[in-house]
Amino acid sequence: MFDSEVPNAEKAAMARALLQHPVPDAFAPGKPGGRHFEQIMPKLADFIAGRAVTPCLSTFITDRSWLFFHLVGRNAEGWLQRTPEEWPQNPDYIFMSEVARDMLVVNDCAERNIKAITDYICFTQDVNGMLDDIVRVGEDQRSLIPNLSRENLLHA
Repeated sequence: MFDSEVPNAEKAAMARALLQHPVPDAFAPGKPGGRHFEQIMPKLADFIAGRAVTPCLSTFITDRSWLFFHLVGRNAEGWLQRTPEEWPQNPDYIFMSEVARDMLVVNDCAERNIKAITDYICFTQDVNGMLDDIVRVGEDQRSLIPNLSRENLLHA
């Protein structure tokens, strides 16, 4: 809703979808799951399997989508009922847009580690033999710790 690259028609569809969901009294802590994923995952699975065209952002709106509005502490229902062209004149929209723009997004730990390893491999590919050495060290370390798993490390 706050991205200038999202077309106004899609922003309007997102607003309509959001307004169809009541604002929850409270939000369960943690990552979304349960019925929220039950609503979204079949749509995403169809797209990944090639049975559906690229889904619109509005497809993924659930009542949990109100969480950002709740956390920021701003009312959105007034400006959401207007056209996206009018949103930038609303003080609540302006504030929320600035918060969204300045927000740092961090993927989960596994994705961050994969990105770091990929970057390092790309960096080391220019250095002759260094990648082979890294792989060899990794294999040597695994042989020294035969039961290396997340569960074993947590209980150590």
